[in-house]
Amino acid sequence: MNTLRMHSFGAVFASIVGLLLCLVLGGCLQVPPQAEEPSQGGSMSPSNSSTATSPSNSDATTPLLSSNARLVGSDHSPLEANTLWCAPLQICWEEMAGYFNGGQTLKNLSESAMVDELNAATFTQDMLSDDHYLSYAGPATYDAKAQIEQGITEKFNEKSDILDQLDWSESEADALTLLYAMLFRQFSFEQPFEVLDTADFGSEAKANLSHDVAYFGSYDDPILLEQVRPLFWEDDEHFACQIWTEQDDVLILARGLSGEHFDALWNDLQKRQEAQEQALITSSFVCPNLDLKLQRDYPELAHAALGTHDGQTLEIAQALQTLEFTLDNTGGRIKSEAAIMVETAALIDPVEPLACDFVFDDSFVLFVADGASSGGFYPYMAAQVHDIAEFQS
Repeated sequence: MNTLRMHSFGAVFASIVGLLLCLVLGGCLQVPPQAEEPSQGGSMSPSNSSTATSPSNSDATTPLLSSNARLVGSDHSPLEANTLWCAPLQICWEEMAGYFNGGQTLKNLSESAMVDELNAATFTQDMLSDDHYLSYAGPATYDAKAQIEQGITEKFNEKSDILDQLDWSESEADALTLLYAMLFRQFSFEQPFEVLDTADFGSEAKANLSHDVAYFGSYDDPILLEQVRPLFWEDDEHFACQIWTEQDDVLILARGLSGEHFDALWNDLQKRQEAQEQALITSSFVCPNLDLKLQRDYPELAHAALGTHDGQTLEIAQALQTLEFTLDNTGGRIKSEAAIMVETAALIDPVEPLACDFVFDDSFVLFVADGASSGGFYPYMAAQVHDIAEFQS
Protein backbone atom coordinates (compact mmCIF):
# COMPACT_ATOMS: atom_id res chain seq x y z
CA MET A 1 0.00 0.00 0.00
CA ASN A 2 1.00 3.60 -0.37
CA THR A 3 2.57 5.14 2.69
CA LEU A 4 3.35 8.69 3.75
CA ARG A 5 5.16 8.63 7.04
CA MET A 6 6.05 11.50 9.31
CA HIS A 7 9.02 10.52 11.45
CA SER A 8 11.42 12.20 13.83
CA PHE A 9 15.18 12.35 14.09
CA GLY A 10 16.65 12.62 17.56
CA ALA A 11 19.56 13.77 15.56
CA VAL A 12 23.14 12.83 16.17
CA PHE A 13 25.58 14.90 14.25
CA ALA A 14 28.43 12.54 13.76
CA SER A 15 32.01 13.08 12.74
CA ILE A 16 32.20 14.93 9.49
CA VAL A 17 35.41 14.65 7.57
CA GLY A 18 33.29 15.45 4.66
CA LEU A 19 29.77 15.93 5.76
CA LEU A 20 28.17 12.89 7.18
CA LEU A 21 26.20 14.65 9.14
CA CYS A 22 27.09 13.86 8.51
CA LEU A 23 21.43 14.05 9.72
CA VAL A 24 18.48 10.20 7.41
CA LEU A 25 11.15 1.80 3.64
CA GLY A 26 6.55 -6.12 0.05
CA GLY A 27 5.62 -8.81 -1.68
CA CYS A 28 4.09 -8.90 -5.16
CA LEU A 29 4.27 -5.92 -7.41
CA GLN A 30 0.77 -4.54 -7.73
CA VAL A 31 -1.00 -1.47 -8.96
CA PRO A 32 -0.87 0.63 -5.75
CA PRO A 33 -4.21 1.17 -4.00
CA GLN A 34 -5.86 4.55 -3.74
CA ALA A 35 -3.79 6.90 -1.58
CA GLU A 36 -5.18 7.43 1.90
CA GLU A 37 -5.45 10.72 3.70
CA PRO A 38 -2.37 11.44 5.84
CA SER A 39 -2.77 10.67 9.52
CA GLN A 40 -1.31 12.79 12.32
CA GLY A 41 1.55 11.38 14.40
CA GLY A 42 4.25 8.80 13.77
CA SER A 43 2.78 7.60 10.48
CA MET A 44 0.92 9.19 7.65
CA SER A 45 -0.30 7.52 4.54
CA PRO A 46 0.47 8.01 0.84
CA SER A 47 2.28 10.36 -1.43
CA ASN A 48 4.63 9.83 -4.38
CA SER A 49 6.64 11.71 -6.94
CA SER A 50 8.74 11.23 -9.98
CA THR A 51 11.43 13.30 -11.55
CA ALA A 52 11.02 14.60 -15.03
CA THR A 53 14.36 15.26 -16.59
CA SER A 54 17.40 13.08 -16.84
CA PRO A 55 20.58 14.73 -15.54
CA SER A 56 23.50 15.19 -17.86
CA ASN A 57 26.13 14.22 -15.29
CA SER A 58 26.40 12.66 -11.86
CA ASP A 59 27.10 15.93 -10.08
CA ALA A 60 24.45 18.14 -11.65
CA THR A 61 23.57 20.70 -8.99
CA THR A 62 21.44 23.29 -10.68
CA PRO A 63 18.88 24.68 -8.22
CA LEU A 64 20.75 24.73 -4.89
CA LEU A 65 24.42 24.75 -5.81
CA SER A 66 26.65 26.84 -3.53
CA SER A 67 29.62 24.49 -3.33
CA ASN A 68 31.64 22.00 -5.34
CA ALA A 69 31.63 19.54 -2.44
CA ARG A 70 30.30 16.12 -3.44
CA LEU A 71 27.05 14.72 -2.06
CA VAL A 72 26.95 10.90 -1.91
CA GLY A 73 23.96 8.64 -1.50
CA SER A 74 25.21 5.97 0.92
CA ASP A 75 27.37 5.71 4.04
CA HIS A 76 29.33 3.14 1.97
CA SER A 77 29.98 5.45 -1.00
CA PRO A 78 33.66 6.25 -1.70
CA LEU A 79 34.99 9.48 -0.21
CA GLU A 80 36.61 12.41 -1.95
CA ALA A 81 38.34 15.33 -0.21
CA ASN A 82 35.10 17.27 0.34
CA THR A 83 32.21 14.87 0.71
CA LEU A 84 28.80 14.93 2.38
CA TRP A 85 26.19 12.29 3.10
CA CYS A 86 22.72 12.61 4.57
CA ALA A 87 20.11 9.93 5.21
CA PRO A 88 17.10 10.70 2.93
CA LEU A 89 18.24 8.78 -0.17
CA GLN A 90 18.94 5.74 2.01
CA ILE A 91 15.49 6.15 3.55
CA CYS A 92 14.00 6.11 0.05
CA TRP A 93 15.97 2.95 -0.72
CA GLU A 94 14.70 1.25 2.43
CA GLU A 95 11.17 2.36 1.61
CA MET A 96 11.52 0.87 -1.87
CA ALA A 97 12.63 -2.49 -0.46
CA GLY A 98 9.63 -2.44 1.85
CA TYR A 99 7.16 -1.37 -0.81
CA PHE A 100 8.19 -3.85 -3.50
CA ASN A 101 10.12 -6.62 -1.75
CA GLY A 102 8.77 -7.11 1.77
CA GLY A 103 11.78 -5.34 3.24
CA GLN A 104 14.27 -7.76 1.70
CA THR A 105 17.35 -6.52 -0.12
CA LEU A 106 16.67 -5.77 -3.79
CA LYS A 107 18.77 -7.72 -6.29
CA ASN A 108 21.28 -5.72 -8.31
CA LEU A 109 20.48 -6.98 -11.80
CA SER A 110 22.53 -4.34 -13.63
CA GLU A 111 25.67 -4.68 -11.44
CA SER A 112 25.49 -1.01 -10.48
CA ALA A 113 28.20 0.05 -8.01
CA MET A 114 25.83 2.53 -6.38
CA VAL A 115 23.14 -0.10 -5.91
CA ASP A 116 25.74 -2.20 -4.09
CA GLU A 117 26.62 0.80 -1.91
CA LEU A 118 22.98 1.42 -1.00
CA ASN A 119 22.38 -2.27 -0.28
CA ALA A 120 25.50 -2.39 1.93
CA ALA A 121 24.56 0.68 4.01
CA THR A 122 24.69 0.42 7.79
CA PHE A 123 22.19 3.22 8.37
CA THR A 124 18.54 2.22 8.78
CA GLN A 125 15.45 4.25 9.60
CA ASP A 126 15.15 2.85 13.12
CA MET A 127 18.35 4.73 13.97
CA LEU A 128 16.19 7.88 13.93
CA SER A 129 13.48 9.01 16.30
CA ASP A 130 9.96 9.15 14.91
CA ASP A 131 9.47 12.91 14.63
CA HIS A 132 12.29 14.21 12.42
CA TYR A 133 11.54 12.99 8.92
CA LEU A 134 8.72 12.36 6.54
CA SER A 135 8.70 9.66 3.89
CA TYR A 136 6.34 8.52 1.16
CA ALA A 137 6.03 5.43 -0.99
CA GLY A 138 3.38 5.15 -3.67
CA PRO A 139 2.21 6.42 -7.06
CA ALA A 140 3.48 9.80 -8.23
CA THR A 141 0.12 11.50 -8.64
CA TYR A 142 -0.83 15.12 -8.15
CA ASP A 143 -2.93 14.06 -5.15
CA ALA A 144 0.18 12.50 -3.62
CA LYS A 145 2.17 15.66 -4.31
CA ALA A 146 -0.43 17.71 -2.45
CA GLN A 147 -0.33 15.31 0.49
CA ILE A 148 3.44 15.47 0.72
CA GLU A 149 3.43 19.26 0.54
CA GLN A 150 0.79 19.41 3.27
CA GLY A 151 2.72 16.93 5.38
CA ILE A 152 6.05 18.77 5.29
CA THR A 153 4.30 22.11 5.93
CA GLU A 154 2.50 20.75 8.98
CA LYS A 155 5.50 18.87 10.31
CA PHE A 156 8.40 21.18 9.54
CA ASN A 157 6.86 24.43 8.28
CA GLU A 158 9.05 23.95 5.22
CA LYS A 159 8.57 23.75 1.47
CA SER A 160 10.04 21.23 -0.91
CA ASP A 161 12.91 22.10 -3.24
CA ILE A 162 12.48 19.05 -5.48
CA LEU A 163 8.81 18.16 -5.88
CA ASP A 164 8.33 20.61 -8.75
CA GLN A 165 11.24 18.91 -10.57
CA LEU A 166 9.40 15.58 -10.72
CA ASP A 167 6.90 14.18 -13.22
CA TRP A 168 3.41 13.84 -11.80
CA SER A 169 0.40 12.04 -13.24
CA GLU A 170 -3.32 12.61 -12.87
CA SER A 171 -4.09 8.91 -12.47
CA GLU A 172 -2.37 6.10 -10.62
CA ALA A 173 -2.55 3.94 -13.71
CA ASP A 174 -0.19 6.29 -15.57
CA ALA A 175 2.05 7.13 -12.62
CA LEU A 176 5.52 5.92 -11.80
CA THR A 177 6.18 4.83 -8.21
CA LEU A 178 7.74 7.50 -6.01
CA LEU A 179 9.94 6.98 -2.98
CA TYR A 180 10.39 10.34 -1.21
CA ALA A 181 11.90 11.50 2.09
CA MET A 182 12.62 14.81 3.79
CA LEU A 183 14.82 15.15 6.85
CA PHE A 184 14.67 18.48 8.69
CA ARG A 185 16.49 19.35 11.87
CA GLN A 186 17.33 22.54 13.76
CA PHE A 187 19.44 22.30 16.89
CA SER A 188 20.98 24.80 19.31
CA PHE A 189 23.86 24.63 21.75
CA GLU A 190 22.92 24.94 25.42
CA GLN A 191 25.25 27.92 25.64
CA PRO A 192 26.11 29.79 22.42
CA PHE A 193 29.82 29.75 21.75
CA GLU A 194 31.92 32.84 21.17
CA VAL A 195 32.35 34.27 17.69
CA LEU A 196 36.12 34.09 17.23
CA ASP A 197 38.43 36.17 15.06
CA THR A 198 38.79 35.04 11.49
CA ALA A 199 41.87 32.92 10.81
CA ASP A 200 43.41 30.57 8.25
CA PHE A 201 42.18 27.05 7.57
CA GLY A 202 44.34 24.29 6.12
CA SER A 203 47.79 24.65 4.67
CA GLU A 204 49.63 25.14 1.40
CA ALA A 205 51.16 21.68 1.81
CA LYS A 206 47.71 20.11 1.71
CA ALA A 207 46.51 22.47 -1.03
CA ASN A 208 43.51 23.52 1.09
CA LEU A 209 44.64 26.86 2.50
CA SER A 210 41.90 29.49 2.98
CA HIS A 211 42.27 32.90 4.62
CA ASP A 212 39.86 34.93 6.76
CA VAL A 213 37.75 31.92 7.71
CA ALA A 214 34.92 32.49 10.20
CA TYR A 215 35.27 30.44 13.40
CA PHE A 216 33.34 29.94 16.65
CA GLY A 217 34.25 28.27 19.96
CA SER A 218 36.17 29.31 23.05
CA TYR A 219 39.76 29.37 24.22
CA ASP A 220 39.18 29.57 27.96
CA ASP A 221 35.53 29.93 29.04
CA PRO A 222 34.87 26.93 31.36
CA ILE A 223 31.09 27.14 30.97
CA LEU A 224 31.26 27.00 27.20
CA LEU A 225 33.98 24.37 27.12
CA GLU A 226 32.00 22.15 29.49
CA GLN A 227 29.72 21.47 26.51
CA VAL A 228 32.60 19.87 24.58
CA ARG A 229 33.21 16.27 25.65
CA PRO A 230 36.50 14.68 24.56
CA LEU A 231 36.18 11.30 22.87
CA PHE A 232 39.83 10.55 22.19
CA TRP A 233 43.15 12.39 21.88
CA GLU A 234 46.26 10.88 20.33
CA ASP A 235 48.10 14.00 19.19
CA ASP A 236 47.34 17.40 17.69
CA GLU A 237 46.27 15.83 14.39
CA HIS A 238 44.30 12.84 15.68
CA PHE A 239 41.43 13.62 18.08
CA ALA A 240 37.65 13.81 18.43
CA CYS A 241 35.05 15.48 20.61
CA GLN A 242 31.27 15.71 20.81
CA ILE A 243 28.67 18.30 21.79
CA TRP A 244 25.12 17.44 22.87
CA THR A 245 22.56 20.02 21.84
CA GLU A 246 19.38 21.10 23.56
CA GLN A 247 17.38 18.94 21.14
CA ASP A 248 19.46 15.78 21.80
CA ASP A 249 21.26 16.08 18.49
CA VAL A 250 24.90 15.21 18.95
CA LEU A 251 27.63 16.99 17.01
CA ILE A 252 30.75 14.87 16.65
CA LEU A 253 33.91 16.28 15.13
CA ALA A 254 37.11 14.39 14.46
CA ARG A 255 40.51 14.79 12.82
CA GLY A 256 42.85 12.11 11.55
CA LEU A 257 40.34 9.29 10.97
CA SER A 258 41.03 6.59 8.38
CA GLY A 259 38.55 4.93 6.06
CA GLU A 260 37.30 4.69 2.50
CA HIS A 261 33.70 5.68 3.30
CA PHE A 262 31.76 7.30 6.16
CA ASP A 263 30.83 3.99 7.79
CA ALA A 264 34.52 3.07 7.91
CA LEU A 265 35.36 6.48 9.38
CA TRP A 266 32.64 6.02 12.01
CA ASN A 267 34.00 2.57 12.93
CA ASP A 268 37.53 3.98 13.16
CA LEU A 269 36.21 6.67 15.50
CA GLN A 270 34.60 4.05 17.74
CA LYS A 271 37.83 2.00 17.90
CA ARG A 272 39.97 5.01 18.76
CA GLN A 273 37.47 6.10 21.43
CA GLU A 274 37.45 2.62 22.98
CA ALA A 275 41.27 2.64 23.04
CA GLN A 276 41.38 5.97 24.93
CA GLU A 277 42.56 5.28 28.48
CA GLN A 278 43.77 8.58 29.92
CA ALA A 279 41.15 10.99 31.27
CA LEU A 280 40.67 14.04 29.08
CA ILE A 281 39.40 17.59 29.58
CA THR A 282 38.73 20.28 27.00
CA SER A 283 40.98 23.33 27.23
CA SER A 284 39.85 24.97 23.98
CA PHE A 285 37.46 24.41 21.09
CA VAL A 286 37.64 26.04 17.67
CA CYS A 287 35.36 25.15 14.77
CA PRO A 288 34.74 26.87 11.42
CA ASN A 289 31.29 28.06 10.45
CA LEU A 290 29.72 25.91 7.74
CA ASP A 291 27.08 26.98 5.24
CA LEU A 292 26.28 25.22 1.96
CA LYS A 293 23.49 24.06 -0.33
CA LEU A 294 23.75 21.17 -2.76
CA GLN A 295 21.64 19.27 -5.21
CA ARG A 296 22.80 16.12 -6.91
CA ASP A 297 21.16 13.98 -9.51
CA TYR A 298 22.28 10.34 -9.62
CA PRO A 299 22.40 9.28 -13.28
CA GLU A 300 24.41 6.24 -12.22
CA LEU A 301 21.13 4.96 -10.74
CA ALA A 302 19.05 5.87 -13.78
CA HIS A 303 17.99 2.71 -15.64
CA ALA A 304 19.46 0.49 -12.93
CA ALA A 305 17.53 -2.79 -12.89
CA LEU A 306 16.49 -4.31 -9.57
CA GLY A 307 14.97 -7.69 -8.83
CA THR A 308 12.42 -8.70 -6.20
CA HIS A 309 12.18 -12.03 -4.37
CA ASP A 310 9.29 -13.09 -6.59
CA GLY A 311 11.14 -12.48 -9.84
CA GLN A 312 9.75 -9.08 -10.81
CA THR A 313 11.98 -6.39 -12.26
CA LEU A 314 12.10 -2.70 -11.31
CA GLU A 315 13.88 0.05 -13.22
CA ILE A 316 14.91 3.35 -11.65
CA ALA A 317 13.85 6.26 -13.82
CA GLN A 318 15.36 9.05 -11.73
CA ALA A 319 17.07 9.71 -8.40
CA LEU A 320 18.03 13.04 -6.88
CA GLN A 321 18.83 14.61 -3.52
CA THR A 322 19.32 18.02 -1.93
CA LEU A 323 21.15 19.08 1.21
CA GLU A 324 21.27 22.40 3.06
CA PHE A 325 23.55 22.60 6.09
CA THR A 326 24.55 25.49 8.34
CA LEU A 327 26.59 25.49 11.55
CA ASP A 328 27.58 28.52 13.65
CA ASN A 329 28.13 29.55 17.27
CA THR A 330 24.44 29.12 18.17
CA GLY A 331 23.75 25.75 16.56
CA GLY A 332 22.86 24.29 13.19
CA ARG A 333 20.22 23.48 10.61
CA ILE A 334 19.93 20.49 8.28
CA LYS A 335 17.40 20.08 5.50
CA SER A 336 17.67 17.27 3.00
CA GLU A 337 15.25 15.77 0.51
CA ALA A 338 15.54 12.77 -1.78
CA ALA A 339 13.35 11.14 -4.39
CA ILE A 340 13.59 7.95 -6.41
CA MET A 341 11.22 7.32 -9.32
CA VAL A 342 10.66 3.68 -10.25
CA GLU A 343 9.15 1.91 -13.22
CA THR A 344 8.08 -1.69 -12.90
CA ALA A 345 8.63 -4.43 -15.47
CA ALA A 346 8.02 -7.85 -15.52
CA LEU A 347 36.75 3.95 31.99
CA ILE A 348 40.04 2.69 34.52
CA ASP A 349 41.99 4.00 37.56
CA PRO A 350 41.98 7.80 37.51
CA VAL A 351 45.08 9.57 36.19
CA GLU A 352 45.89 13.21 35.74
CA PRO A 353 43.65 14.51 32.94
CA LEU A 354 45.27 15.66 29.73
CA ALA A 355 44.26 19.14 28.55
CA CYS A 356 43.12 19.03 24.93
CA ASP A 357 42.83 21.84 22.40
CA PHE A 358 40.13 20.85 19.91
CA VAL A 359 41.03 23.19 17.07
CA PHE A 360 39.51 22.23 13.76
CA ASP A 361 41.63 24.49 11.56
CA ASP A 362 42.51 21.87 8.97
CA SER A 363 40.92 18.84 7.33
CA PHE A 364 38.33 17.26 9.60
CA VAL A 365 35.27 15.05 9.66
CA LEU A 366 31.91 15.83 11.17
CA PHE A 367 28.98 13.54 11.99
CA VAL A 368 25.45 14.23 13.21
CA ALA A 369 23.45 11.50 14.89
CA ASP A 370 20.17 11.02 16.75
CA GLY A 371 20.95 10.93 20.46
CA ALA A 372 17.40 9.84 21.34
CA SER A 373 17.05 6.91 18.94
CA SER A 374 16.31 3.48 20.36
CA GLY A 375 17.60 1.73 17.25
CA GLY A 376 21.30 2.37 17.77
CA PHE A 377 23.69 5.30 17.78
CA TYR A 378 24.69 6.01 14.22
CA PRO A 379 25.05 9.23 12.23
CA TYR A 380 22.36 10.39 9.86
CA MET A 381 24.63 12.98 8.27
CA ALA A 382 28.35 13.33 7.77
CA ALA A 383 30.87 15.62 6.13
CA GLN A 384 34.54 15.43 5.25
CA VAL A 385 35.95 18.94 5.12
CA HIS A 386 39.22 19.49 3.34
CA ASP A 387 38.82 22.80 1.51
CA ILE A 388 36.81 25.15 3.78
CA ALA A 389 36.09 27.45 0.86
CA GLU A 390 33.66 24.83 -0.43
CA PHE A 391 31.74 24.94 2.84
CA GLN A 392 31.30 28.67 3.40
CA SER A 393 29.03 30.69 1.18
